[in-house]
Amino acid sequence: MIHYHVSKAQIPPSAGPLDRIQSEVLCWKEASKPQMLRVEASDGRTVLLPYTLFVSAVYMPQKGGEEMTLTFGEIEVIIMGQCLNGLLELVQRMALEWISVPPEKFALMLDKDAPLIRSIAVQSVNSNEREDLTG
Repeated sequence: MIHYHVSKAQIPPSAGPLDRIQSEVLCWKEASKPQMLRVEASDGRTVLLPYTLFVSAVYMPQKGGEEMTLTFGEIEVIIMGQCLNGLLELVQRMALEWISVPPEKFALMLDKDAPLIRSIAVQSVNSNEREDLTG
């Protein structure tokens, strides 16, 4: 099941409190043909990566969570979380427009099958350590 990020302005008046909370804490957004992927890294910086530089995506289920690495030219985006396979499908179609880490206190309110991003790091492909690219 794919969940869509909804801005506060798009929440219907008939939505209940839980619907409002879930729409505010989702950590990604789908678009039909985005030109770029907006990445809001765990350290608070924002990086815009054009899909024209997209090279690959690697999804690795791990004990206690999942990891997905997206490569755009010489930049890697390392995403740690749960149920990331839904995001992988969006990347495959180049339909993922935005990703971010939701506040921890709201993460438990999401559906158990919803993609949950726990951390996002941005680094150079040539980096041996997981250091932020611009740090």
